[in-house]
Amino acid sequence: MVLEFKEFLKERGSFSLGRDNDKPRGSKYVIIADKDGVYSYSGDTHGLESHAIKHLIEFEKDSYKHRLHSIRKIIMSNVDSIYFKKFGDSKILRQGTDITVGDFSPEILANTLDYINDKHINNEKIVGWEQECLPYIKKIANKYKGLLDQLENRAFDLTNISEEEGRSVFSKHSAFIVECVPKKDKKGRRLKLIIDIKNQSFLIKTFKQINKTFYSFTSHVNLKEKLQNKFVKIIPEYFMDLVEL
Repeated sequence: MVLEFKEFLKERGSFSLGRDNDKPRGSKYVIIADKDGVYSYSGDTHGLESHAIKHLIEFEKDSYKHRLHSIRKIIMSNVDSIYFKKFGDSKILRQGTDITVGDFSPEILANTLDYINDKHINNEKIVGWEQECLPYIKKIANKYKGLLDQLENRAFDLTNISEEEGRSVFSKHSAFIVECVPKKDKKGRRLKLIIDIKNQSFLIKTFKQINKTFYSFTSHVNLKEKLQNKFVKIIPEYFMDLVEL
């Protein structure tokens, strides 16, 4: 089980390492301003902004889509310099007025922001209307970080807590911190698992950095099943008994 957990962390990547999970969000397509640009894995870019672009929608769907609507307006006002491409491919599939309403899905617009953010982190030239999108990336990242900070602040730390005390506080709190096994990642940073009962979610965290956040409505598996599948040997047995199906 410990080996499985190590592989789980390796697969997900850490907040400061890039390629392991810097994948497109839901769609492999993207709209960009550079006709020669390619949306692909590029350096260590899967950090705070990338996580926020891909996952803020799981926290605040309406406000996130409102920001994407603003991005859509920016793109549509620059119809002479918009190109529709597939992840990893330089070929232009559609451009300008040939791009349809269906090409502006939340997933594709999120990929557009992720592409721009990758370029920004790698100090690559941000061209045309892509410059106008940068402030929205910062707003999305700040909102995401604020929400996750709130989650951690309200979480009760079960590390070194007896079963009796853990059971007594369970009904009084909606989020809990459990120290992970292994306790540190390959960089020597302490790992902990934060379980949010109220929102049916959990996240893995290192000191000051978040590795990955999951939410139950992104799949058909509920929180307890997720915890059992990945963390049954890590989380105290009594805590698993208290988490409702």
